[in-house]
Amino acid sequence: MDTGSGTPDVPARSGGRRADYLFLLAGGALGAFFGGIHDGLVSFPLSPEYFSVGKELGEGYGLHGQAILLGLGAGIAPGVIGAAVILYLGRKAGLGAALAHPEIARQFAYPLIAAIVVEAIFALVLSDRDPMRFRPFLAAVGVVDRSADRFLLVWWMHVGVYAGFGIGLAVAAIRLALSRRR
Repeated sequence: MDTGSGTPDVPARSGGRRADYLFLLAGGALGAFFGGIHDGLVSFPLSPEYFSVGKELGEGYGLHGQAILLGLGAGIAPGVIGAAVILYLGRKAGLGAALAHPEIARQFAYPLIAAIVVEAIFALVLSDRDPMRFRPFLAAVGVVDRSADRFLLVWWMHVGVYAGFGIGLAVAAIRLALSRRR
């Protein structure tokens, strides 16, 4: 389909490479925002031990800020990777007419929503399980009883976020591929 841009797969007024790079940057920023908010407002209040012991950030003043910074940093890569996959599938030649950036950006909802939903499921269903055998290690460093339970809860929440993100990204990828074939 010729859209007037001179390239059959890229819509007119798409912004070209600059818009693509901004899209990737926005994906990284969104991932960082999610990670920082999640670790600062959800994970840290539930289990500071997850960060002091599990992430080896140490104890004391500033731990909460370090946890937020860790979340910011940890969210960048999934955000950029998610944006790259969504952008590639939304604009790749050979799949049909390329989509404009706003249409592609709407696909970000799937990984974000799936991350939150799967996180909640893992937290509710799996948080009492200890497949990595953390409890003996935690007991050796003085994290026992409810603190150990909360550590496992936060660990499962993080596993759920990443698993949900992957599931949501797969859904977005399938939706993009199917919508472009119509």
